[in-house]
This record gives sequence, C-alpha cells and structure tokens, in this order.
Amino acid sequence: MMMFGFYLAKYGGKFENPDGTAAFKSTAGISALRCMKSLLDHRVMVPDPLGQSATRTREYLAANETRYTL
Repeated sequence: MMMFGFYLAKYGGKFENPDGTAAFKSTAGISALRCMKSLLDHRVMVPDPLGQSATRTREYLAANETRYTL
C-alpha cells in the first residue's frame, strides 16, 4: 500500500473518500492503479506492489527481478 499511496497522492487522492469508502474507486484511485498497471506491464515495478513490504521491494531490485530500477 505504500507504493499505491505515492501514486494516489500524485493524482491528488486520499486513502479514504469523504463517504468513508476506499479510494480505489475515486478518480485519483483509478488513475493511480492505471499508472501502476502500466509500470507492471513494462516490468518497471516490482511484482505485486500492493502486497510488498519495503524490504521485499528492495530484495526484488537487488536480485534484478525487474527490467529497470527507477
């Protein structure tokens, strides 16, 4: 969720909508998920970015399991 939060903030969103629902269905949430999917499709982002810890993300990058590192 740490990575999703970064992209969500980039598009001006918050984790929770004013009505208390999750931000995945907000305009910013959808934009964030589309951006992340594009990065996943191009293998620029680590696999399963919504479920990875910062430690596991660094392990993926160190093992060169992504095409590029940002």
